[in-house]
Amino acid sequence: MDVVNVPVYDGFQATATALRMAARISGRREVLVSRTVSADKLSKIRDYCGDDMAIRPIGYHRSTGQLNLEEIQAHISDQTAAVYFENPAYLGFLELHGDAIARLAHDHGALCVVA
Repeated sequence: MDVVNVPVYDGFQATATALRMAARISGRREVLVSRTVSADKLSKIRDYCGDDMAIRPIGYHRSTGQLNLEEIQAHISDQTAAVYFENPAYLGFLELHGDAIARLAHDHGALCVVA
């Protein structure tokens, strides 16, 4: 059974831990992270995931706030452990394409992590 063996103090820690777990489970070392994540949370993710994981930002449509599915499709690879986004997003909108994002991740053998 997969477990977290460290205390999870807040959402920042929980997110970073989930992404490291995705890397461990998949054996991959890259995660795609929405550019709508706050700078503080992204900093925590980068600190916790360290140099052994690549954090790749994914853009969004400025008019709607929705993640750019074409950009996810272009950047996801056999090295991608997870695709991460928040719902509601830090910018205050709801991501309406969560199931399509999860399908893209799963079709490429990656996990989908949502906060």
